[in-house]
Amino acid sequence: MRLSVALIGLLLLAPTPAQPQPTSPPAQPGGRQSGVAPTAPPKVLSQAERMERWQKDPESLRAPAFAIATNLYYVGNKQFSSHLLVGTKEIVLFDTPYPTHFDMLTNSIRSVGVDPRKITLIVHTHAHYDHCAATKRVQDLSGAKTAIGAKEIRGALQKPHVLEPGIQNFCKNRGWAYEPFEINVLLNHGDTIDIGGTVIHCHHTPGHTRGAMTYTFEVQIAGRRHTAMLIGDPALVTFQQRGMGYPGDREDFARSLDYWLRLEGDVFLGSHPFINKTLPKYERRQKGETPDPFVDPEERLRYVQKLKADFEKLPAVK
Repeated sequence: MRLSVALIGLLLLAPTPAQPQPTSPPAQPGGRQSGVAPTAPPKVLSQAERMERWQKDPESLRAPAFAIATNLYYVGNKQFSSHLLVGTKEIVLFDTPYPTHFDMLTNSIRSVGVDPRKITLIVHTHAHYDHCAATKRVQDLSGAKTAIGAKEIRGALQKPHVLEPGIQNFCKNRGWAYEPFEINVLLNHGDTIDIGGTVIHCHHTPGHTRGAMTYTFEVQIAGRRHTAMLIGDPALVTFQQRGMGYPGDREDFARSLDYWLRLEGDVFLGSHPFINKTLPKYERRQKGETPDPFVDPEERLRYVQKLKADFEKLPAVK
């Protein structure tokens, strides 16, 4: 089923942790090895097994919560990004992870000095399970409104049902929580959201999904102004395995690639932390690295140019 396969596909960009290689027991004099039994290599988990582990063992994904900029915080985990942007009128949460990660998410929000009950708006990069599955729980806790790309909603998919029926079935078959949430704002290209002191600019960048969005906004780091760019998930897997895309996705993605190259931003953020190496940057900052690892005017260009090069190598669709 195309839509069920899509849920698996959206996670395939996640880097598989490097597996340590087994070591041979020390050799005895004369070339013989000691009697120590060789260590069996650790099992390499399949993608489905990794997803189940992420569901059932949130602690395996725990990551530090911290300020990226004066009013911008990372409150996600090792696999799924969530960012908190605090304005004078609105407190915005970008994306939510699995429902089983809800307690970890709200604890991270509290740890940066924000009461999760005061979140007023939840903005989504796109409508996949791993980016909006805990939204209903945050909405119930805070009363926050929600916003998502307008092109994510079509046909009979009206509020509060954001996710496709195929994804609902995928979750049901695995005993995963599926919690539809009320949609309050449908975002279009060029829309702006004034949260008080900060304006979020909305950019429609489809390809991974029809309604995937990228967001830019100003932040301050060490007293200097910068432009943050939060990119909607740019997974090429939808083009490598055609069972999980949609008609016209390649053309959409090609246009989004060109648009990303023109879009300015020197604080590059991702809907997954591995996209922009969020956690390694945090570790580098903690060690006192200068200039600040989160400020890099060329990072988005390097990343998108690599995406474009890989995209151009994809075989034609038969």
